[in-house]
Amino acid sequence: MNKMCPLRRVKNKQRHIHSTSLENIMSTETLEKTARSLFEQAFNGRDLDLIDRICAPEFVGHSTPVETYGPEGLRDAFIRLLSAFGGARFTVHDILAHGDLVALRVTLHGTHEGEYLGVPPTGKEIDLHGNILARFRDGRMVESWPRYDQLGLLIQLGAYPMPIARPSEAASVGAR
Repeated sequence: MNKMCPLRRVKNKQRHIHSTSLENIMSTETLEKTARSLFEQAFNGRDLDLIDRICAPEFVGHSTPVETYGPEGLRDAFIRLLSAFGGARFTVHDILAHGDLVALRVTLHGTHEGEYLGVPPTGKEIDLHGNILARFRDGRMVESWPRYDQLGLLIQLGAYPMPIARPSEAASVGAR
């Protein structure tokens, strides 16, 4: 059976849902702490060597526009963000672990000082909001599915016009 088969994932989830052992509770706390440290220590603390301890060698980041592979791929993605946004810092707003999955809601705050997504530096402060789902195995991150509001970022940078609804369109949307 394929590793990502939905039936297999449901079976794994059911095993975790019905388990109430202290071991699983502690592992959930450990996963949350590990995922949080990726943002607060590795990124905010600029301790990029920590990525090697958090990410498994086979790590895949299913991100857009480019997937990342291995700890070095995630390190390169962090370096791109740090180069593009001076003083960049992540805030972890929410974190939830269940079984082998961790979900995070984060915001990256920084000043656009380097090219990003083809947009030359603007000097504007930005808040990039995102959600990440990460899968862990043996205490290390093996996959992640980050989703960031890239359209919102482009609007903040002035690289994409702010959509303005005409009054008649706004009224019809509110009536639905």
